[in-house]
This record gives sequence, structure tokens and C-alpha cells, in this order.
Amino acid sequence: MVPNQHRPHPKGMTALFLHYVRDMKSAACTAPLALLLTASVLLTGPVHAQQMNWVLVDEARGGREIPIDLRFDPSMQVARPLVVIGHGFAMTSGDYDDLSAAIVGAGFNVALVDTESGLAPSHEDFGLDLAFVATHAAQEVGGDLGGLISGNSALVGHSMGGGAAWLGAAEMGGNLGAVVGWAPAETNPSALAAAASIEAPALVISGTADAITPQATQHLPLFDALDPDICRAFASLEEGGHCGFADSGTLCDFGEFGFSGMPRATQQFHTAALTIAWLQHHLLADPTAWMAFENHGETEAAVNLDIACSNLSLTGEMAIQRATCHPNPVRETLFLEVPANTDAITIRSSDGRIMHHWHPQQPPHIDVATWPPGVYFLALEGTGQAGHKLCQTLRFIKTP
Repeated sequence: MVPNQHRPHPKGMTALFLHYVRDMKSAACTAPLALLLTASVLLTGPVHAQQMNWVLVDEARGGREIPIDLRFDPSMQVARPLVVIGHGFAMTSGDYDDLSAAIVGAGFNVALVDTESGLAPSHEDFGLDLAFVATHAAQEVGGDLGGLISGNSALVGHSMGGGAAWLGAAEMGGNLGAVVGWAPAETNPSALAAAASIEAPALVISGTADAITPQATQHLPLFDALDPDICRAFASLEEGGHCGFADSGTLCDFGEFGFSGMPRATQQFHTAALTIAWLQHHLLADPTAWMAFENHGETEAAVNLDIACSNLSLTGEMAIQRATCHPNPVRETLFLEVPANTDAITIRSSDGRIMHHWHPQQPPHIDVATWPPGVYFLALEGTGQAGHKLCQTLRFIKTP
């Protein structure tokens, strides 16, 4: 087979220093501190991200060219993991400047893939493009990034790009470090069917007010279809929308015209905090990242986290023994099976309202017959052998 080739993008390899400013598409902007000063990222000020365009060539697919928009910190001295980002339908790589800047500032290289941006995209090709970039960029990208991309990578995608990230993650198997879907959408071929083959830790971030790819029919099924043995988490943002993951002024906003839910800056703040903590834990083995991930869900009222991982908390010498609730879905009575070291349970609705407090002195069941139908999050708190706080979050569905 002919070796895979690469060449500079036709636009040239001139590096542009970008200081990102929200809502401005120019070559001189400033990264919003709200995105950078999150609970999981310790930064002291704006990050100067350098941009470089490159084209990878996949000879195995007839010499298919894959243009990528690379963002990185020019001051880095060692190779860093690569986060490959896939855009939404009829969008481009330039529509995610804000979140890209935050991810670069947290210690990663970013590659925004600029294929399949037309009105008749191939989801299959897009997923393969994401996987190809994640697999080959470390060896084939040169210029100012030559030798500074490590072999550890993650796929992140918004909407169509989220579904394509599921396809790419299934293609890569155990060679991928993590995958994140921002309001991921079903694709053709099916991302839902591919989910069971994903081996990488998977995070879904979903807005409850998303009317383009609704939480109940898109995001939750793509999460539930994941292999139950992998580390996975579902983050529900109260009143979050579909287009809040992208910059302001993109074509996505036309599809969500008149949206009055969570402000874009707030949604991107939560998205950056959760995404970065997830990546720092799984790609960098940062010992504080998992705590930051859990704490964001516990301290931010607009965020509900459903975590299903064997490493539920790194703050204790052992995770809380796995609790369960059944039946799920439930109509009238929810039964609990909890370990002896459970201290309390709090149940919240998907919009953050506290529905019930439970303590071990009470019977192990809860009457939910009068609760509105929807998704609910059950947060358990326990105490480890050394007095450490241990946590677990479950999700259940209340039916009419």
C-alpha cells in the first residue's frame, strides 16, 4: 500500500496568532476568561493559540484529502495529546474558536477537521476522517507542530460531528484515549449501532432545551447504547441548547432562532469545564481532573451528571460499591439497592429541581407516582474507610 502522504494546505502554512474574543471572527481576538478559568483548568490569563492549516491524504481511500485547522500553544516544549473536533451539519472548522481556545489553554493540541461541510455530507467519510487524523497526525503533521503531537488522542464532535465521532471511535477501538459528544446526533451509517463497539471512555454533554437534536431521542439513546463496561458519563445542562456549543453567529443559530434558554457563555463555560476535565483525566492522567469533573456536577445547579465508571472517585481509597435502582423506566415505585456506606441520596429532575432526599433510616423505596414524566438523576453520597467522600450518580426515567 502506498504510504499515507501529507502536504501543506493551499492557504499556506503562515501561522496566525489568535487571541480569541467571543463573537468575533478575526485574526486578533482574546480568549474569554469564563472559558479558561474553570474548576478543572488552572490558568492565569489568556492563552495565545497559534493556527496552522495542513492537509492529510488517506491513500487507502483513493487519495482522499483531509484539510485540518490546527490550534496549539507555540510555547510548548513537549509533545501533547491531540483533540480532533468534528463540526455540525452545514458548519465548518471555524465555528468552534471559543471552545478550541479553552482546550488548547488546558494543555492540548486541537485539530478541527474541515471536510463534509456541505448540504449532502457523508457521515461515514466524516467519521473515517476524524479517525484518520487522530491516528496519523502525530507522524505526518510537520511545520511548527512537527514532533509536538503525542500518540494519545481524543475525538470530540458537535451534532453531526458528535455522531461521526461515535463512528470514528468505533473504528479506532482501543487506540483512542477518549470520545466526547456535544449534542451528538444519529448518523447514516448508524452511530447508535456503532456505540457498542466504542472502547474509549465516552462523555455526552446535552442541553435539556435542545430542539434540533432532542435529548430524549438523540443524546440519551447514543449514550445508552454504549458498552456498559466502559467508563461513560452523561452531563445534562438545564435549559442548554443545541447551538451553544458553537461560536455565536454561525448557521446553526438560524435553526435555533429565538432560543431563550441557557446563555451561550454559560453553556460554553460548563462544556469547557466538563470536557477539559474528562480529557485531562483520560489523556493526561491528571490526578486532580476526576475530582474537578465530579465537583462541577455537584456544585453547579444547572449541571446534572450521570457517571458510570469503575473509577467513580479518585478522592477515596475505594469507590462506593455500585448501587442500583429499579425498575427503570419506573411508573410508581422506585426500589433502591444501596451499599452500607451510603450516607444520603438526593434526586433531581433534569432541570435541576430537588425532588426527594433519602436517608438510610428510611425504607429502600421511593414513591414517584405523582412526579412528572422525564429524566431524573439520583446522586448517592457515601463515606470511605478513611473518611473520604465517595459519590455515585444514577439516572432513571419516569413514565406516565
